[in-house]
Amino acid sequence: MGVFESALCVFFFFQEQIRLMLPNFLQQLQNPEIHNLMSNPQALGALMQIQQGVEQLRNVAPGLVNR
Repeated sequence: MGVFESALCVFFFFQEQIRLMLPNFLQQLQNPEIHNLMSNPQALGALMQIQQGVEQLRNVAPGLVNR
C-alpha cells in the first residue's frame, strides 16, 4: 500500500469516527452545564491541565494509561 492509499485509509477512519461521535457531541452541547463549562476560562484551563497531565503520564508510564 502506498503513501496515498495509507493517508486515504486514515482519512476515512477519522471520518467514520467523527460520524459515530457526532450525535453524542450534539446531545452534550444541549446540556447547560457544558455551556457553562465552555464559557468559563478557569474551567477550560483546568481541563487543559488534566489533558496535559494525562499526556505526561502517557510519556512517563505508557503502560499505565491506555491510548
